Amino acid sequence: MLPLAAVFILSGPLPRRPADTTLALRANREAALYARRDRGALWRTPLTTPLLIVDPATRRAASSVPDSAGFMVREGSLYTARMPDEVQLANTSLKWGDRTWAMVLTPLPADSVERGILLMHEVWHSVQGRAGISPGTPDNPHLATESGRTWMRVEGRALAAALASSGPAQQRAIADALAARLARRAAAPGSDGTERQLELVEGLAEYTGIALVAAPAERAAIGRARLARLEQQGSLMRSFPYATGTAWALLLDVIAAGWRRHVTAGSDLALMAAAALKIDTTAASNGEARFAAYGLEEVRGEEQARATARVARQDSLRARYVTGPILRLPLAEMSMSFNPNSVEPLPDVGTVYRPFRLSDKWGVLDADTSGALVDTGFREARVAGPARGGVSGAGWHVTLHEGWEVVPAERPGDYTIRKR
Repeated sequence: MLPLAAVFILSGPLPRRPADTTLALRANREAALYARRDRGALWRTPLTTPLLIVDPATRRAASSVPDSAGFMVREGSLYTARMPDEVQLANTSLKWGDRTWAMVLTPLPADSVERGILLMHEVWHSVQGRAGISPGTPDNPHLATESGRTWMRVEGRALAAALASSGPAQQRAIADALAARLARRAAAPGSDGTERQLELVEGLAEYTGIALVAAPAERAAIGRARLARLEQQGSLMRSFPYATGTAWALLLDVIAAGWRRHVTAGSDLALMAAAALKIDTTAASNGEARFAAYGLEEVRGEEQARATARVARQDSLRARYVTGPILRLPLAEMSMSFNPNSVEPLPDVGTVYRPFRLSDKWGVLDADTSGALVDTGFREARVAGPARGGVSGAGWHVTLHEGWEVVPAERPGDYTIRKR
């Protein structure tokens, strides 16, 4: 697979409101306060990465500290700069200006707790390597299938029950959540690795924000609110860990004190909980009667209907990205940003991302909700229906760097990009 320069995952569509410099200054101060309060205790490493608050409409960035390369200028209590076009804007960790930042896009949440969770979520991404967590964020296409979605939703419902209970009732709900997870993974061999990796990266980030910002009595309710989103979101392929990873981590706080000291890049949070409660994972998934309390048959019916609609939608996507005219964008030094709630696999072809922004040697692609497809081997991206000249189409536009051009591709009606 092509090594990616960076993959930035957005928490939602890019907001378009102006930056509030007062709120940007407050956010920097709040993040510093949470880091000082923690003193490196949560993950045995200081959470002191500087914030870079960015307005995506203007690309204006603000921080309470300057960069190390001299790009930023002093404006009152802040340092500001316009972010270069080739830098992908997203809520993420970013290396820019000879510094590592926690980049957060405006508008920031008005609620102080949710704002703090977001800030410290992104700070975690800048230090997760020191905690032994690799930055990989693999796709999970099985979570677009009927079976994968069904068992993910059942697991989420069981986790919500566990967060709302205690004692034996909580332990039963944890065992049920684990059983749903094992049933899902049994139907999708290899998914344990891709789920685990993404859950560690995004789930522990969200958990870190909650643990540092929310009062202990509030954390379970916040975790249940995250789980409720599994019932509402269209795509679960990349969005699930914000809910399940958070919930498993919060439950580990209750049943396995000191669990964070034992987390590695190979850890599965659910299996850590099973070990703490001495649950036999070889028998955990036997029998479906235990899932009646979580509405298994109702969920199955809903997902069967969704699967029928998905087949028709995939036929449309194949016409758009396979049989119809396309612009082929070669990938060599790829950096992309997208909304994890709107990711959809196209079997045997690739993955559709919407909205989508991509930069590479040749320039920058901006695609709105019409989206773009990246093939399974990360060799090329595709957008549909290029106009004559190939640099634009319905909902997308390519800005080429000097020395690159769009030329007809081998298949009639297609275009590609090459160096002159």
